[in-house]
Amino acid sequence: MTSGPAGLPPNDWLTLIISTTALVVSIIATFIGLRLQRREMRIAVRDQMTSVVQDLITTQTELNLLPPDTASSSEASRALNHKLTSLARQAMELDKIEGSVAFDVELIAIANALWTNGDRVAAERFFQRAAEEAPSDFYRSVNLRMYGGFLYQNGQPDQARTVFERAASCIACAHDLDKLHCAEVQQEWLGHEIAQPVRTAKARECYFAARQFLESISDVAMREQAMNEFHARWQWAGLADGPAPFGSRPSPT
Repeated sequence: MTSGPAGLPPNDWLTLIISTTALVVSIIATFIGLRLQRREMRIAVRDQMTSVVQDLITTQTELNLLPPDTASSSEASRALNHKLTSLARQAMELDKIEGSVAFDVELIAIANALWTNGDRVAAERFFQRAAEEAPSDFYRSVNLRMYGGFLYQNGQPDQARTVFERAASCIACAHDLDKLHCAEVQQEWLGHEIAQPVRTAKARECYFAARQFLESISDVAMREQAMNEFHARWQWAGLADGPAPFGSRPSPT
């Protein structure tokens, strides 16, 4: 009788091959099973996150629409705040299980709910993630604007200005629609600056930057409509007097 490799008898060698093959197949099957299980879990968490965030947005809207200063609205406010807290915590737990399933807009919704409930540390974390995980420069700019607004209202104007600088730099502002967006960034920034206890030079810088973005729009009808809306929106603020601050003019495109 001839022997196989390593001096093993042919039958033992065949048994070894079969056992090894079975082990390899078992490992592959286990790996595939784990991958499928992981995928199914991710889909389940994604579905739950969608449902929770939709309920969260509905609850936040109901809370914002309550009439002020009535006994019934106070009772409803307590109930809705409790529901909002519960939903926000559910969303946070789902995010811990699968940290990549939430879209950036859902992260913003979670951040707003946490902010409403007073958990500002967690809210800031979700605002930051929404900006980092935005799918495009446009949405990154939008999310940064919301994050900047949060910082202004949280008493952090210096950090807020840094965030709005980032929001303003996300878009190249080379086309008319981009210029409208860039002007809106400056106007939103302006609104927060005017609301500060002490008005700084940044308010006028934002005013003139927004105006000059609008003045650079090439489409005549779009430019005229945008300028009319701009003047109607900010005429009361008394920012148009005097020359434009140095450095407020957008870069030529």
